Amino acid sequence: MNLTPEQDSVVRAQARKCIAEYKTLAAGVTGNRDALSRDVINKHHAVIKPICPCRTSFVIRIGYLTGALEERE
Repeated sequence: MNLTPEQDSVVRAQARKCIAEYKTLAAGVTGNRDALSRDVINKHHAVIKPICPCRTSFVIRIGYLTGALEERE
């Protein structure tokens, strides 16, 4: 994803909001959370779609922020 520093900051901020909302909603759900995560990710990706059109890139960014993925140098 080739973004300016300002755009990257916006994407990261939206990803953090997405993570926080998912954690809040997931705390009250037992069992499969796939539908919940899809809805939350889609909602937050819609906000940044003009600067980050690829949903997969947004999901990868969330993975970096949560520590599930490790960024390559």
